Formats: sequence, C-alpha cells, structure tokens
Amino acid sequence: MVVQAIQYSRFGDEEVLDLVNIKSDSLEVNQVRVEVYAVGLNPIDYKTFEGAKPLRFLSFMAKLRQPSRWFESRSSLFPRGVGRDFAGVIIEIGERVNRFAVGDKVFGTMISDPGLGTKRGALATEICVNESEIVLKPEMIDMNHAATMGVASLTVGGAFRKIELNSKDVIVISAAAGGIGSIAVQYAVAKGATVIGIASKKNSDYLKSLGAIPVAYEENLQNALLSASPKPITKFLDCYGSDYVKLA
Repeated sequence: MVVQAIQYSRFGDEEVLDLVNIKSDSLEVNQVRVEVYAVGLNPIDYKTFEGAKPLRFLSFMAKLRQPSRWFESRSSLFPRGVGRDFAGVIIEIGERVNRFAVGDKVFGTMISDPGLGTKRGALATEICVNESEIVLKPEMIDMNHAATMGVASLTVGGAFRKIELNSKDVIVISAAAGGIGSIAVQYAVAKGATVIGIASKKNSDYLKSLGAIPVAYEENLQNALLSASPKPITKFLDCYGSDYVKLA
C-alpha cells in the first residue's frame, strides 16, 4: 500500500518539505497502524527540520551513549518525516497488542530521543506506532483538539514530576491560558493543589472555569499574587512560550 507523507531530505525552512508517496511500513510487535485524521505541529517540529544546533547537539550526545546508532545513522539521516502529535483511527493491530482494537479512535505522540533521533513523522495518511504511544480518544474531544495534546501534555507531566506537586502546594502558573499553561492548570487542579493562573484579563473567566484563581498581567503582579493566595506560595511554573517550561 502507498502512503502519502510530508518529508524532507535536507535541513532548511519550509521549502525543504515535500509531499511524497512512500511504501507502507510493516507492523512490528506491540504496534498498531493508525489512519491519521489530524496532526498537531509544535515549535520542536520546525526546529527539527531546520536542523537547529541545540537539537543536533542532543542527538550527538545520544549517539555517544549508543555508538552503534551513530554508524547506522550517518548514511541514512534522510529522508525524515515531520510532526509527532496525531489523532486517528486504528486500522490494523500487530502481535501482542491487547489494549486496543481495530476501529478505536486514538491520539498520541511519536516518542523519540532528544534531538534528531527518529525518521518517523506524524504528517502522513497512516502511521505505525507503538501501543505505548497512544491512548483512547474521549468522545467529547474532537480529532483536531486531540491532535494538539501530546507534546504539550508530556512537557507539563515532566515538569510536575520534577517539582513533585502535591495537594498542599500553592502554585503560580504564568501564561496559564496558553496551550501548555491551560494543561498545567488542569493537571495541578487534579492534583489538589491551589492554582493561581497569570494571564490577560480577558482570560479570567476561562481560568476560573479550569479551577484556577486568575491574576492579570496588567496588575501589580507581586501584590496581586500575595492578595490572591490563601496561603504561602510554594511553587512557580513559567509556561511562557510554547515548547518549554521554567521551574521554581
């Protein structure tokens, strides 16, 4: 079967991207084949096909830990796929897959080492992914929204594991109405923490609907945060920007 995909054969801007026809991959053990309905693109995706120097360095360090991958990849760096986040419907399951069935609506993220460690890409009509890279899509979330959840959610999850958030914490989250920030707010609320979200005034009602205490950028932030918090603030999460968080 022929699959259409977006690929690139050299680093550069969006002009290096091509729509190509490729041969469908064979399913490996613990993999499923997904017909892709929607793909979410993140800053990390264009930084990857641009060949950003920090990502090349991370890739180099990963290969130093596994020298065999260095020799394997030198002659086969290209072509490469684009995108990690996706949503779609399972059309085939491989051996030892026991959590999913054909017809299941799923979303997920293609996981890879930091840097340029994978040739896979979600921008394709169908993809083969590991069972561990997907979850069932809730009915109340459409395919387009589900396809935006992966990288942002993994970023938030990693941040909160590092700071060990718990129900006794009062956490301040900046850019709380953004893509990563809004997920962070819901995660923190689910953990039982008191959440103070910093965003523009127009997003105050939205933050309240997520369970956060809103504080507007337009206010004197230090005074506003102290006034809004029912007890001492214990943690801070800076979600400004769309592909990183800062912890404090």
